[in-house]
Amino acid sequence: MTRFIPKTVIAVLVIMLLLTPVFQVAAASVDEGYGYNSYDESVPAPAGYQDDLTVYGQVSPEGSFGMAQDMATYDGELYVLNSKIGIITVLNADLEYQRSIRFTRDGEELSVVGANGMFLDKTDDGLQILLADTENQRVLRADATGRVMQVYQKPTEELFPQKQEFRPTKVLVGSDKTVYVICQGVYKGAVTFSADGEFLGFYGSNDIDITAAMLLEHFWKSLMNQEQLGRVQQNVSIEFTNFAADSRGFIYTCTRVTDNSMGEIKRLNAKGINLLPVDNYGDLEDAWIKSEHQDTAFVDIVSINDNLVAALDTQRGRVFLYSNDGMLLMIFGGSGQFQGTFRTPSALECIGDSIYVLDPYKDSITRFAPTSYGTALLTASSLYQDGRYAESLDLWKQVIRQNGNFETAYVGIGRALMGQEDYAGAMDYFKKGQDRTGYSQAYKEYRKTSAQFLVAPMLIAIVVLLVVYGLYARYLRGPKREVSLTTASVARRCSHTLLHPTDGFTALMNAPRRGISVLCGILITCLFGVAILHRQATAFVFNENKLEELDIRMIFAITVIVFFAFVLSNRLVCTLFNGNGAVREIICVCAVSLIPMMLAMVLKIAISHFLSLDEGGLLTALMVIGIMWSVLLLLAGMRQIHEYDTKQAVLSVIFTVIGMMLMAFIGLLVYGLYNQIAAFFGAIIDEISYIGMT
Repeated sequence: MTRFIPKTVIAVLVIMLLLTPVFQVAAASVDEGYGYNSYDESVPAPAGYQDDLTVYGQVSPEGSFGMAQDMATYDGELYVLNSKIGIITVLNADLEYQRSIRFTRDGEELSVVGANGMFLDKTDDGLQILLADTENQRVLRADATGRVMQVYQKPTEELFPQKQEFRPTKVLVGSDKTVYVICQGVYKGAVTFSADGEFLGFYGSNDIDITAAMLLEHFWKSLMNQEQLGRVQQNVSIEFTNFAADSRGFIYTCTRVTDNSMGEIKRLNAKGINLLPVDNYGDLEDAWIKSEHQDTAFVDIVSINDNLVAALDTQRGRVFLYSNDGMLLMIFGGSGQFQGTFRTPSALECIGDSIYVLDPYKDSITRFAPTSYGTALLTASSLYQDGRYAESLDLWKQVIRQNGNFETAYVGIGRALMGQEDYAGAMDYFKKGQDRTGYSQAYKEYRKTSAQFLVAPMLIAIVVLLVVYGLYARYLRGPKREVSLTTASVARRCSHTLLHPTDGFTALMNAPRRGISVLCGILITCLFGVAILHRQATAFVFNENKLEELDIRMIFAITVIVFFAFVLSNRLVCTLFNGNGAVREIICVCAVSLIPMMLAMVLKIAISHFLSLDEGGLLTALMVIGIMWSVLLLLAGMRQIHEYDTKQAVLSVIFTVIGMMLMAFIGLLVYGLYNQIAAFFGAIIDEISYIGMT
């Protein structure tokens, strides 16, 4: 097939492949602080919080925090739940021991060993403590001294599964005084009670994600009898790990593990509907340690001043700080034995600007305080969330001076400049912050202010062009002459084919072979070039590609290689269906048929620079027209060269695509087999080398 393509074209393609730039982005070292950009890649960042104090269980009279699983704060004090002996240890903001609280009922001490969660409720009567007494299957409400006033037990209503044990792990009181309880093995959501102890139902369960494996499992279940179904595990939603509430009535939940590692954090309204626009939380890059996937596992979450949310990852000991709309602000902490790192942290809380992390396996509590960078970032974020963009401008600039990788700072500056009607400056910062919606809004305003200066020049230019064209048509062009396709050039025949495919393809097939080869080579090269141009030159608003990571080899694969794969598959298919088209003719038909699609791509590139985001439907319509035009040309060409009717031409294209899929599948199998063989012989060589060294 290559003999139909000029050698110069092949040389150009080879040179472009050899000159392919290779860009690599090194992941930021987590020890130095890091964040994520809009492409979910880790980037370096200054430390937003630093540990300034760590205490161990020896500060309490009991000599240990007793594998504490939860903490809570009230009036500047930190309450630590000692699960091992069933008491609460109270520390001040400097982690100095204040007192211990033991639970009593009717004047006798009550054992709450194994309790896993608590909540401090501020009432008109003062502080009240709600305790999730897991092992004793109850929730206790006590006063500030530990005197139990109320007990919430397993609901007797049929709505609650009666065969299920009532093992509460976490408890929360909402702004409306509804009591929310997370129970082990209960997947319908949090169990809710009224303040008087009446069972109200369930709240906000996690959704079940429909996957291909689940659909396949559903198919097999449809073939089973009742006895077999009873032995099969059912698909249920995943229970929450922990939750927190803000003063506005929203409840934030975190989940340790989800089906697709998405939706680990949610912000639920009164109806249990998630309001966060972001789906992915925690570390966004995959990490493996000894062949084990290290996915983020959130065990605690806390709302800070209604503007921030802190979530604790027990897998790698990290604290993730988000704005209340899911925007990642900073990450700190880590796994290790040194101060400021953790083994398996279980809870976090906040007093003022300080964040406290509890690690039961190190029997320690660590306090983190914001750095100057963290203080500027938190203040700027708070102003930004309140819509006070102008006031946050200087702070965002301070953040950028210390962390040029923080894209949200650029967006914040863009919002401030929008308020100052500096639309050109706003567009520049929105582009740096990868905010296409903000860029589009700024561009629309910029276009309004610029249009009034461009209307007159554009009208004058149009009038001049019309006059020049009229003079040319009248005095210079001369009379229009008819050109016969049998004597026309290959280019003339090609242009005629776009609107008259039947006689056009007939004329092309009768053209000199050398001319056809040159035409096909030029069109295939144009396909490759237009694909690169489409990726790199489409306007920012409609282009989500990372321009500095251009991989010409990949574009070559999805254009030139796919093109010839289609040609090969069509030739094989049409051989089975009595098609008469030769390889040269198939190449010609496919190459010419791509012209409308390439023209649509070029027009899209040009027009995209003059449209806003909500006007993108025009580009979609343009591409649809170009693709449909190319498909119609392809079908007409297949009819012509293979001597098919319309139905046979359509079937030949469908089976050609199926053939390409089979070729790709076989290629993947061969590639996998090659890797296994290479790994096998590599292991043998390593073993022989090891034996030789010993």
